[in-house]
Amino acid sequence: MVDLQVAFDWAEDNAPRFEELPDGSKLHARKDICAFLLLHKLSPRVGDIISGAGHDQIWLNVDFAKLAEMASQDDINLLSACGVFIDSDDAESLSMFA
Repeated sequence: MVDLQVAFDWAEDNAPRFEELPDGSKLHARKDICAFLLLHKLSPRVGDIISGAGHDQIWLNVDFAKLAEMASQDDINLLSACGVFIDSDDAESLSMFA
């Protein structure tokens, strides 16, 4: 099981940018779609993946416990490269900027 906060913090400082990743490591050429596909693979849920939006930010519908159980650091690195981060106002909420 991965500590998501630690993994995202590490990825923010160390993971390559999305454009620098080889195409074979991406689930889609678009960052947002790549993130959505990976999150669904790691933490499948029924319903919309976007749980809310405000101004220029969206929040993602993800089971944090399942994600921590299933994700590797490489998965978190890819999510971070896609622009996914843990919301600073809610430590159990993933978010992206639009």
